[in-house]
Amino acid sequence: MVEDERLWRRWRTFFQSRANAPLPVLELANELHATARLGASLARFQQSEARAGWHAGGGLTAGDYGTEQSRATAALGAEKARHGNILAIAVRALGAEIRPQRFGSRRSGIGRWPLFGLAAEAAGTAYYMSIAAKLPVSRVKSWLEQIVSEKRSHLEFRAELFAASRGASAAMVNAAWPCVAAAAALHVLLMHGRTLRDMGIDRAAYRDRCRALADMAKKLVQVSATPHPGVVEVS
Repeated sequence: MVEDERLWRRWRTFFQSRANAPLPVLELANELHATARLGASLARFQQSEARAGWHAGGGLTAGDYGTEQSRATAALGAEKARHGNILAIAVRALGAEIRPQRFGSRRSGIGRWPLFGLAAEAAGTAYYMSIAAKLPVSRVKSWLEQIVSEKRSHLEFRAELFAASRGASAAMVNAAWPCVAAAAALHVLLMHGRTLRDMGIDRAAYRDRCRALADMAKKLVQVSATPHPGVVEVS
């Protein structure tokens, strides 16, 4: 139990160390000659990031939670909310509108369905990577690259959450993960496939990125804990 508390305290401290990173400044709209769909697509992701941050934090500060795991989850939520703010600036830079928020119940927070959350994180990160790789040098490209670099630690954290959840086992991961990961990737393709096509991104290339992240996430779950937050590298 003491070791578990140290693990979650380490994660909380890690996420809080990035909490005050300055947000980008929006100066000019429509800085890229990108497709009209890209701004609308990123607006959907902005909505999801903001919702996930709200669910995790619940409007409270990390100090309001009773366990280190809860505090660490709240710190992750704050970072996801910051990613939502970065994406909101990117959406406006692309001349698109922010989607209205529908937060729903806090019962569907980050820790409730950790395996599904891990798959969604991998599929979303693969999308950001695909878009950033295709964009020309620009502020929007750099903002997406920043999010991707921080998302890698989110995958580690979610793997830790699943490993610590009731009923987690290697057998469960081996049985469920291929279907869960494929469903998350398919959802992104159904919702954003036209944007990928307009950007000249082959769906197979997106699926390859998803597969690489999903394989890495599965390995993280199987080892139960990673040595240091933020050390995962994805090519």
